[in-house]
Amino acid sequence: FGLRDTSRQLPMTTDTNLWAASITKGVFATWVMRLVQQRQLDLDQPVARLLPLPLNQYPEYGDSAAELVLDPRWQLVTPRMLLSHSSGLANLLFLEPDHKLHLHFTPGSRFACDGEGLNILQLAIEQRLHLSLAEAMNQDIFAPLHMNQTGMVWRSEFDANTALRYDAK
Repeated sequence: FGLRDTSRQLPMTTDTNLWAASITKGVFATWVMRLVQQRQLDLDQPVARLLPLPLNQYPEYGDSAAELVLDPRWQLVTPRMLLSHSSGLANLLFLEPDHKLHLHFTPGSRFACDGEGLNILQLAIEQRLHLSLAEAMNQDIFAPLHMNQTGMVWRSEFDANTALRYDAK
């Protein structure tokens, strides 16, 4: 229903790709719980111990995580807390005024959206499985369900049939 491209008046089809944004959090969490069922991941093992290196030694975090890894509360953060948005991390790193990771409250003590925590959990799982999120989720979820037009990262083959975002006014 509707148009996938208003400027060219192209209709949506049953296989039009849509930008899922935060809907992917539920799909990611479903996959994580499969890993838990398969005993490939313990929800209550601290993330700092899941990572082979300290968080600040990964290029995507570096100096932005230097203070975090020194905070003793970081050792308390688990996948369960990251999935339930109770880790104490801010939503996204770029939203922090100093662009550094901080725990804003004691992990597990309350809830606040922490999308950055999901990114850290993704990194920990990728390190453990030695696969990218895109490869692992395609292998475990999308391919078995024949969801060939679905992915956790953008693929160029999506370009031809993607719904563009626009303001419906």
